Amino acid sequence: MLQIGTILANRYQLLEQVGSGGVAVVFRGMDTKLHREVAVKVMREDFINDPVQVEKFRQEAHAIAMLSHPNIAGIYDIGTEQGMEYMVKEYVDGMTLKEYIRRRHRMTSDEIVKVTIKIAEALQCAHASSIIHRDIKPQNVLVTPKGEVKVTDFGIAKFVKAATVTEHKEAMGSVHYLSPEQARGMRVDERSDLYSLGITMYEMATGRPPFDGDTPVAVAMQQLNTPMPSPRELAPDLWPGLETIILGLTRKNPAERYQSAAELIADLKRVYQDPRHGSVAERPHTPQAAAPAPARKAEAKQPKSFWQKHGTAVLASVLGVLIVILTVVVIAGLVSAGHSEPGVNYVPNFKGKTLQEAQREVTENGLNIVFADSPQEAFSEVYTAGQILSQEPMAGAKVEEDTVVVTLTLSKGKREMTKVPDYLDNSYENAIQDLVDRGFRYRIEIVEVEAEKGKNNVVVDQSPKAGTEYTEDMTIVLSLALAKEELAEVPDLYNKTHEEAKALLEKAGFKLGAVTESTSSTVEEGRVIAQSVDKGQKLVLGSSVVITVSTGAYKEDSEEAGGVFLLSDAVFGTDTSSSARIKIVARVDGDNVTLVDQEYNRTVLAAAPVWVKYPQGASQLRVLVDGREVLSLSLEN
Repeated sequence: MLQIGTILANRYQLLEQVGSGGVAVVFRGMDTKLHREVAVKVMREDFINDPVQVEKFRQEAHAIAMLSHPNIAGIYDIGTEQGMEYMVKEYVDGMTLKEYIRRRHRMTSDEIVKVTIKIAEALQCAHASSIIHRDIKPQNVLVTPKGEVKVTDFGIAKFVKAATVTEHKEAMGSVHYLSPEQARGMRVDERSDLYSLGITMYEMATGRPPFDGDTPVAVAMQQLNTPMPSPRELAPDLWPGLETIILGLTRKNPAERYQSAAELIADLKRVYQDPRHGSVAERPHTPQAAAPAPARKAEAKQPKSFWQKHGTAVLASVLGVLIVILTVVVIAGLVSAGHSEPGVNYVPNFKGKTLQEAQREVTENGLNIVFADSPQEAFSEVYTAGQILSQEPMAGAKVEEDTVVVTLTLSKGKREMTKVPDYLDNSYENAIQDLVDRGFRYRIEIVEVEAEKGKNNVVVDQSPKAGTEYTEDMTIVLSLALAKEELAEVPDLYNKTHEEAKALLEKAGFKLGAVTESTSSTVEEGRVIAQSVDKGQKLVLGSSVVITVSTGAYKEDSEEAGGVFLLSDAVFGTDTSSSARIKIVARVDGDNVTLVDQEYNRTVLAAAPVWVKYPQGASQLRVLVDGREVLSLSLEN
């Protein structure tokens, strides 16, 4: 296997391993000619003599090369090194949708629509080139911090119209997201991808796939025979129209599903405009009045929308599910009148209420709920000032005997149009504080100036200029001056020992700051895997640089560990500070157990997230930043 530091084709340097599959390994690399980060996917040595796997690997490259779309991770190059096939692809700095769902537990309806449209648009592009992905799942979708969505891994993609394609009686794809026709080893088409996308939407909404079992065969049998459960049973806040779409995507018979990605996108946009669209209370949409028919010779057959063809069947299915749910709710209510389950409640929906109204609701219903101190605030076009616009945990989450902390975000009302202030000659600290107070988005750029100009640590330029009307999508860029003689380049500390890193920093005129630890599957124990300031970046002499040292590959202690929690820079939220004291507390058998209580640097966590082990029996994890709770996570054991 190729090693870290290897340069392929005298151009692509392997920097670190970021992923691994059964057939290939993925590295973060550097294109040394164009000076850009790339992803390098290398076939494992075990398969270089397997003609079937080699062909599949090349087919993936061929499939991606045919596609050009902002929601598909592109390909730059292919080649062979030491007998191993490799491809060089667009590097996407983000996490998988699977990890994103795991962190959020459940996604909001708004998020589901936006992400699904982007995935569907990627599939529309692929299907237009006669390419079927065949393995759509959250693990094969990447989400960036900026909200970009990229579909990846066309490793088992099929060219459905290619003359050389033959069908094999084998199921290809991941069993939890497998369409019934795939499970049977039958011919697949665009509708198979749409089924898998429907399963993915279900997981976005509920936090889990709809079918599970002890064996892959058991799951596949459910895909074939078990009716799709109602996602709103687990996610009461899910828009009714979205539930209808999910059920329409996951019909067992391909002929009863959405027939194209374009059809799906159209309905998603309708639901986004009207969240109740598609509910059983009203028909999803009424076909537009037909235009006068042209002459028969020029007549073209127009495809019917999904709702025109299957609306009645889907609505009947949804109605049946809702009747069952309603029956269960009524029976449960009758039973609870004589026998209530002590200490068990559910988090209400606080959206649209004031903080006082929410507190009164909790008190009147005797709920084991407290609200986090100092609720966050954000501008909103929907909710008036003082109303709750979001909550965590979401409505419908189960409240066990222990008190649950709910974090609220209050509306600041609509952002009034305002003009960009003049920050020229202001100190860095004053400018940033004003930007934060106003809720403006901003970015800082460093400009070197001569010391005698007296411009050290002040704003010397800004974009847009003062007086420009501020809009929501605007980012204010401030150019901050620092004196030349006070700056020096930060050395490369990667893969160095603690002592070597300290010596290099001191030689360059810097100090070693805090030393954190994190697991790494690619860097041996005791060596640096991340630094708070990248190599080659200029920094004021005498400044401290934080490093993260590898503890080796993660090894789960099956007897003691209940699971792991990924600690990343996301815990900082909207906080602009570079570092903070982070505390993680687990609730175990009624007691609070402190797992982490340490100062962390935002940049370090962004470069090398920390896996935190929590013990068996833990029911809840709480994350506090500088004493303020930012996350409360209920654990399912």
